[in-house]
Amino acid sequence: MSRTPLLLIETLDCAGAAAEDGALRGAVLRQAGFAPQVLTIAPPDQSAGRRALDAAAASNGGHLVAWRDGRSAVRALLASRPFEQVIVASAMPGGGEVTRWLPADRPARWWPAALAAAERPQRRPWGAARALDAIGGGPDAKAAGAIAADAALDWAIVDASALSRRHQPLWDGDTLLAPAPLAGVQGEALLVAFAAAASEHVALDLIVLADPQPAFERIARGLGIGMRVHFAGGSTREAEWAWLKPASGLLVSGAEPLAAGIVLRALACGCPVLGAGEEGVGPALNAWLAARGAAPAAGRPIRDALLHLLDRADPVERAIERGKRASDAHHVAPLAARLAVRPADAPAAAAAPGAPVPGRQAA
Repeated sequence: MSRTPLLLIETLDCAGAAAEDGALRGAVLRQAGFAPQVLTIAPPDQSAGRRALDAAAASNGGHLVAWRDGRSAVRALLASRPFEQVIVASAMPGGGEVTRWLPADRPARWWPAALAAAERPQRRPWGAARALDAIGGGPDAKAAGAIAADAALDWAIVDASALSRRHQPLWDGDTLLAPAPLAGVQGEALLVAFAAAASEHVALDLIVLADPQPAFERIARGLGIGMRVHFAGGSTREAEWAWLKPASGLLVSGAEPLAAGIVLRALACGCPVLGAGEEGVGPALNAWLAARGAAPAAGRPIRDALLHLLDRADPVERAIERGKRASDAHHVAPLAARLAVRPADAPAAAAAPGAPVPGRQAA
């Protein structure tokens, strides 16, 4: 069978992104009938970039470059093979700054990679970024310079082989997990809600997958939970699985870009997900979960929602089971079946994976 040559540019430009994502996207594209070449571009931070390149070398076998070499690498690859299509996997709306490196006449699509994103880069005299349509929809997916959370979640991938592997727990005790650095008033609100929950659940700890944040450590001490909030540093993908599998919940807050895949990986592990805060990504995430019957405490303020989640009443257990079922649609084969057309002709994501069938009441 003849396969359409395609260049996938994987940009590790948000918290939780890893080179393994490029390998998974490549597997989806391959099963969908394409011949993808993966180019992983490390972030400008050189220390993070070095770790990213090392991980990519072990995971996807594609071309691996630092950010400073990205433009020349993209141009060289486009000149070396007759790629009929380019896909940019990025947290930035429409593909972000990487699209500056693409010829204007090259067919290209954007694979949304994050729940939220910063504003689109400013136009510069030497060229403006192209605004690519998302693989699962049209221009509305990048309206107002922000990513539609459901677009990123709908196309997130769960690595079934990693899900089935045995992982040793990394913490002795009951934990809640925050997958990215805390930020702003929403980060403080998350700590306040955790303090209320911790007063009723005396063995509960909060693990933040980020380097120490002195300002939030001071807030935690002021709330009397300084010894129960732990900044564990950034996590490799394998370590992330080990954190998720025994966790009592994943708490997502803030508006900074966060890789959407962690939400699906948490659901696959039976770890309930809660969008924290009335602004940022929380409301959109909770709406996406509620549409699949997987919101553990829909419509409740964060403090009440967290206590409800930890009590594990029947509604929470049902949400966990529905979340697991929803995650099944995000394995490689089901996503490939949805994408088994040319990306330029890909249908809008009207039938989101895992969503209830119209007219059928969720059980």
